[in-house]
Amino acid sequence: METLVASSINLFILLIFMVFKLRAPLRTFVSQRHSSISQEIHLVHEQLLKAQGQYDEFSGKLKSVGAEVEVLRQQMKQDSASVKQRILSEAKRLALVLGADAKDSAEGLYAELKGQLYFELSSRIMDKVENLLREKLSGDDRIRIRHDFTSQVEKVS
Repeated sequence: METLVASSINLFILLIFMVFKLRAPLRTFVSQRHSSISQEIHLVHEQLLKAQGQYDEFSGKLKSVGAEVEVLRQQMKQDSASVKQRILSEAKRLALVLGADAKDSAEGLYAELKGQLYFELSSRIMDKVENLLREKLSGDDRIRIRHDFTSQVEKVS
């Protein structure tokens, strides 16, 4: 038991010596550790607040994106409806213009074709009349026609 008491006294003396010698460095270490942990906690708290703010900002933007998409969708529908209407009105206008142009062209072609047909018909009639006159006229008839023609020309002159 003596050894136990002596060992206990030695341990007690060692602890008292260590407390006196290590008290100031230990206090400095604990104080510095406390201050560094406080700074880290403060820094982490600031980063947490900043991250929370960014999260709130992005959440708000994400919610507004849905609304913006709907607004854009509605705007695109309106734009496409107005473009469709404009295209239809332009197509109707062009159809009227093309119809009028086609009518004018058809009337011009009709008039031209009518003139050609009249000319062709009159040419054929004249050819037939000429052939009939050649076949049916006698020499006396020809002399009488020349004489009548010459007298009419003399009257005019």
